[in-house]
Amino acid sequence: VLVVAMNEVEFVAFSQKSAIGTRDLAGCSVVVIASAYGAILAHIPPRPIPNTSDPYAGDQNVQRLMERVGSLYDQQRNYFPNTDTYAIFAIYNGGVALPDQKKIIEDKITQMGLQPFNSILYITPRDPTNQAHGTV
Repeated sequence: VLVVAMNEVEFVAFSQKSAIGTRDLAGCSVVVIASAYGAILAHIPPRPIPNTSDPYAGDQNVQRLMERVGSLYDQQRNYFPNTDTYAIFAIYNGGVALPDQKKIIEDKITQMGLQPFNSILYITPRDPTNQAHGTV
């Protein structure tokens, strides 16, 4: 399994590794573009690492990571004759935790022509006693 770290975007060819995933989601968003041949996964934190006081840093980081998703998709296009695309977002206090970042992600997925895509919501904070919580 290729485990994608927070603030990273990775591609895996399933002929070399059989799975890709991420963990420790606690307000982060995830984008997965998958086919029978490979997958791209982005683990997108609410704020960039290292943290900054810039109020626009979170949105700028999402844009940067989604540009990386787009670049990897273009570079590895032969692995994606058909795709299943998922955008996973945190819910906090009954609403999407980061609606501006959700829009940036959905707009980029649409721009890439990956429609329809699946939007999945998870509740944060996660249950620290359940190891499965916070994993994709």
